[in-house]
Amino acid sequence: MNRRINIIITDISNDKRYSISEYAELFNVSEQTIRNDLKEANDSLLANDKSQIIINPQGELTFENDEASASELLSLFHSFQTYKLSQNERRTILAMELLNATSYLTTYHLSDYVLVSRNTLLTDIDAVRDWFEDHNLELYSQTRRGYLVKGDENTIRSAMTKLLVLNGMTEESDPFEDELNIFRRLLLASVDKKGRYPELKTILSQCEAAEEVLLSEYSFSRVLSYLVVMVNRLENGKSLDDVNKTPIENNSKYSFANTICGRVSAKLQLEISHEEVKYLCKILCALSYLKDSGTKIDSMEIQILITEFVYQISKELNIQYHLNSDLFDLLINHMKLMINRLMDETMVANPLLEELEENTYIFSIVEKALEPVERYLNKKISKDESSFIVMYILAILENSLIGKTRVHAILVCNSGGGTVQLLKAKLKSIFPKLNVEAITSSHQLENMELDSIDLVVSTVYLKNSEKPYIHVHPIPTEEDIVNLHKIINTIEKDKRFKRINNPQKPLPIDEKAFFSQYESIINKYIDNNYKEDAIQELKDAFHHYMSEDLREVPGKKDMEKLYGLLSDSRISLDVEAENWQHAVQISGELMKRENMVTEEYIEAMIQIIEKDSYVVIYPGLAIPHAEKEKGALKTGASLVRLKEPVSFNHDLNDPVRYVLSFSITDGKAIAKSLYNLTEMLGTGEFIQELDKASTSKEMLQIMENFEKKVTGEL
Repeated sequence: MNRRINIIITDISNDKRYSISEYAELFNVSEQTIRNDLKEANDSLLANDKSQIIINPQGELTFENDEASASELLSLFHSFQTYKLSQNERRTILAMELLNATSYLTTYHLSDYVLVSRNTLLTDIDAVRDWFEDHNLELYSQTRRGYLVKGDENTIRSAMTKLLVLNGMTEESDPFEDELNIFRRLLLASVDKKGRYPELKTILSQCEAAEEVLLSEYSFSRVLSYLVVMVNRLENGKSLDDVNKTPIENNSKYSFANTICGRVSAKLQLEISHEEVKYLCKILCALSYLKDSGTKIDSMEIQILITEFVYQISKELNIQYHLNSDLFDLLINHMKLMINRLMDETMVANPLLEELEENTYIFSIVEKALEPVERYLNKKISKDESSFIVMYILAILENSLIGKTRVHAILVCNSGGGTVQLLKAKLKSIFPKLNVEAITSSHQLENMELDSIDLVVSTVYLKNSEKPYIHVHPIPTEEDIVNLHKIINTIEKDKRFKRINNPQKPLPIDEKAFFSQYESIINKYIDNNYKEDAIQELKDAFHHYMSEDLREVPGKKDMEKLYGLLSDSRISLDVEAENWQHAVQISGELMKRENMVTEEYIEAMIQIIEKDSYVVIYPGLAIPHAEKEKGALKTGASLVRLKEPVSFNHDLNDPVRYVLSFSITDGKAIAKSLYNLTEMLGTGEFIQELDKASTSKEMLQIMENFEKKVTGEL
């Protein structure tokens, strides 16, 4: 058994059928080599009374017995004696064995471990030594004692994790991560001596749910691989060096890291230091997420910069920025991760960069709009980083083409937020009848409720799916599109057939009659103090199930409202201010007199603007703010319209007439409010209407009307 046969058996189990000639081309070997592989594998299978691999009438490889289990067949080869390691696999195993050693390993031990001669081993050791040097590690050798890797613990763990993730020593290694991958299991077993992998996988999934995040498939694999390494090293008495002297408790991923370490510690009865939490936090910050619903924000500065970015993009592309809340959250999260990477000087590569570079116009707009972020960080954003942002923008543009839907799907993707949103928008623009209800990863799919789902679309191969399932590439090919057309049409016909043959009793469409029918129940069970709220929630539920339009825009009802953060008592019109500091002071006093902020908070708002005037996000509009710790007591806002505009020292958006100040205690509420503000500014009419207001109440009403329009409530 070798890697070629491993992949062939895995392909067959995943209903992928290829001929001998196609496999010869795939592996760049002769057809005779594939035949020899098949003969050797079949001899072993036959000796163990297992189903053999045969060629069907179409010339494709398949199992002799349709009920053959790939896992059962491959279990025969889970050892170095029965699985033939390739050169790269053998050197990877050697590198992992040396990294994981706590004392010198002899030549005899290593050659016996991978079943090669001493001469072959010495050649392999030279290649492994070079790899260690490239990764800031040193392989020491001592006569009669053997070999020992020397380097700091952080670097050793990083190297071990990289080997597990890539399944090899080169960047070109194929990350064949299927659970049927024998080499991966052998490599994992060399680190995971106690078989903790399944436990750690369960813990990580539980922590995702607890923290309301969802790692991309690749990122989940990377974290899981690191946890295996971390547990192994700690049990071997190898702890981390001081990884970061800077406090990280306010980092957006600290809670996630702390939760993971806490549960691992409790489950395995293992002491895990704060240094371990900090290092895991650093790893989590550099990864990609399909979902990140945590309410904690790293800084208001980032929120404001993103708001300005959104406005500039909508202005340059001349689009009504109808960005759904999920995509907005992903964009915020991605830019936070990008900023963390830039500050840590961590490099990232986008495998789709070459294809994305064809969008030169979008690239130029994105790079221009990212300039305030670069100034804030005093760092240059790479082409790879900006290309991920381009993916989001392309998704937003294509999202405007989406129409009514009939087929409800779940999208399973192993890539980050930008990739999956671009794929989602691409699919929905090509197939207007396709509604992607949710985005998830394969490791969470089995935990989801799929009763209302018609189709599972996945960029990773799934072994079992209770619903119709189709595999597509991250950028759909023509073959993917043809196959999707077929399966969508089939599902549509089936649903029409069921409706015709199983007519349902029509739902009530008269809202007043509906609630009148259940009024006695509401009066019987709901206290008067809560009746009004209960009825409103029932109405929302009624609208959710009766309105196709509302179902197609999930999350709009949940958006926090900007007008809800204001009150007419915190709006002041045509105020005279000597300068921008005075204007900010006035807006802060409006909040302070209602015990929303302290004097320290007002001073902090001024200090932030003294450092950088980025808070002027739109011509004539500034958004002062400060950190919660500076004295924000309640979440809210105030609005001042100046009689005469003042300069905030902003290159493009001065002078400022409107000062909209925030008191920040809830990052999620502010994020949604800023999104809505961007939408309103994007109409091009919002400021002109505010100019017409003659009273505070009229001003608040104008804001409410505009916000309801952009959120689809009017």
